Amino acid sequence: MSALPETPFGDISEEEFKSRFSSVRAIAGIFFLVILLTHVSILFFEMFLTIIGGYTYLVIFLYLPLSIEIIVQNNYVLALLFNIFIQMILLTSIVWLFVNRDYGVIEDIKENNLERGLISFSEAFLATFAISIIWFLIFPIESPFINPDEDFIFAVTVLAPIFEEISFRFVFLLFPIALVKIITKKRKSKDILREILVGTNENNRLQAIFLIISSILFGYVHVLYGWPLVKIPQAVLLGFTMGYFAIRSGILASIGLHWAINSFSIMPDFLILIGESSEGILYSISILTQTAVLAIGLLVTIVLIYRIINYRQKKQRRSENEYVV
Repeated sequence: MSALPETPFGDISEEEFKSRFSSVRAIAGIFFLVILLTHVSILFFEMFLTIIGGYTYLVIFLYLPLSIEIIVQNNYVLALLFNIFIQMILLTSIVWLFVNRDYGVIEDIKENNLERGLISFSEAFLATFAISIIWFLIFPIESPFINPDEDFIFAVTVLAPIFEEISFRFVFLLFPIALVKIITKKRKSKDILREILVGTNENNRLQAIFLIISSILFGYVHVLYGWPLVKIPQAVLLGFTMGYFAIRSGILASIGLHWAINSFSIMPDFLILIGESSEGILYSISILTQTAVLAIGLLVTIVLIYRIINYRQKKQRRSENEYVV
């Protein structure tokens, strides 16, 4: 067995190296599963309370904000149908985070191996969230949205994941890639639709170019929202992560990840909005959970760096061997 003395685990065999990296993926999967189940439970709880009419202060699931009513010209029926439609898209995307065979949470926990890809949904969520927290600790910024209300929470946790993903990951990433493939006759229209929904395992320069462009645009548009310039690098990172999975696992994956990141980030504001004190138990648990995500996310980030380095070294050795032959 070949040894890898420069790993963070010490002088171990390559097989053990893979095993320990896989264990980190399993830990990330379990932790992310808990977070997802918690947030989905909140959504269904709000839906139930809304239906029975006992809770109307923050109804994220079936809430009808003024903006949607204006879009459908104050038609309550159309507003309800439109809202249910986008919620079904969101729920389908959340389910996709669980059941996806290549990057899903269940596979992280069940298979416990690295053959499905360099990074999974769980690892992407934890790593990007941890990096974002560190970035804002180094460069503190104030949100342009003061005292978020029901409309703001709804926009961040429901509308943004869907419409921003359509705007950036579809319009500026998946659609241009699909158009080039159709023009060059590399794909048929029916195959393109499938790739947009569930992704492709291809990895080429064309995808990289559009991924970089869409990520930069996603970062810059946050300045138009009112964020300071220091927000751009963090938003570009999020855009790159969601764009990567949009290519690899389809638009549903990027919508689901966008929802997970936004809803987890906004949880303290959500709790305050429904009456929880900043010194309350739920609020404290929320902050402790985000702290735990920071710690585990840093571990995942370190492992990802070593995993990528190891992958690139192997790829280079294979190229050298093929050249020699």
